[in-house]
Amino acid sequence: MKNKWLLGLSVVALSATFLTFGINGCSEKKTDAPKAQAKATAGPTKVVALEVDGMTCNSCEVALKTTLKKLDGVKAVEASYKENRAVVTVNPEKVADEQIVAAISKLGYTAKIKSDN
Repeated sequence: MKNKWLLGLSVVALSATFLTFGINGCSEKKTDAPKAQAKATAGPTKVVALEVDGMTCNSCEVALKTTLKKLDGVKAVEASYKENRAVVTVNPEKVADEQIVAAISKLGYTAKIKSDN
């Protein structure tokens, strides 16, 4: 009787595991990543180089990247606290330089756009 109870419990646990994680062990939802990527990279492209003061660690870089990637029109972000810089690739029809600077300022950092000279 005890063995049947353990067997039943094992079947329930195994079933719950498959339902949660799937057969391949991955709980991530599948998305149309190529479509999303194509949409994000559509349109004209401009690279904005910024001098950013106030970042002190890798977490600062992550916070800056995460915040800027939420702006509509931002295609890519690179940031370095060691070099006090960020490079943002954008669709200039969707996001203005001032919006990027304002988003960085809201994080508590000081940003200014580097001149082309």
